[in-house]
Amino acid sequence: MKAITARDRLAISGYISDIEIRGGRMAKVGDLIKNGSLSAGQELIWSRRVAKETHLATVNQDGSITTADGIKHKTPSGAAKHLNGNRPVDGWLAWKVKSSLVSLAELRAKLT
Repeated sequence: MKAITARDRLAISGYISDIEIRGGRMAKVGDLIKNGSLSAGQELIWSRRVAKETHLATVNQDGSITTADGIKHKTPSGAAKHLNGNRPVDGWLAWKVKSSLVSLAELRAKLT
């Protein structure tokens, strides 16, 4: 397993929102499924401390995310934005795997 770099730490903390993986393209949820970090049907949770709300979503086989209201989203940020009154949110930081409470950003950082 590759050690987490300073760039990875910045990404996890939100200073860098996208991580490039091999080939120079941005990582996607589908990449996490392919490497076994996530699986279809796995539940995600977003606990909003200030808003005092908790949202649930499910990872789909195609790498999309379906929020509890049944709407399918192409990206974690799209799913979070939908639940945040259409205001931007870094979904990679917001969403965590419900069973482990590890953020998608942390999983993504391990891809590089």
